[in-house]
Amino acid sequence: MAKAAGIAVKLKIGATPVEIPIFDPELNENADELDVSDNASGGSREYLSGLISREISFAQWFRDDATNTPNIGDTVPALLIAGTKQFDGDFVVFNRKFSAKREEATRWDFSGKFTGAVTFSGAVG
Repeated sequence: MAKAAGIAVKLKIGATPVEIPIFDPELNENADELDVSDNASGGSREYLSGLISREISFAQWFRDDATNTPNIGDTVPALLIAGTKQFDGDFVVFNRKFSAKREEATRWDFSGKFTGAVTFSGAVG
């Protein structure tokens, strides 16, 4: 089976969204499991979905003249676009790692979480 090319993923940040060049993006969504089992469950566990968290990570090549690199602790409006779909919300930067290993390009690695309500839609802005 041949390998298929991926779709372009973009990240725009700021009150007036500005695209920042990223690579290796990942979005991980998790819902808490609420155990609602009781005597009427017939001996089986029953679950409901709880709070949802959305973690995001990405990398960015280091540029000495970059002016839009997020800082640790920043909460920034973010728009993650994948093809015709987008996630729109506020992103909190929890981890930022600078790497300049020998024989590798200098880069930033970021991770954090979307906070509050996140809109998922098919309209790209």
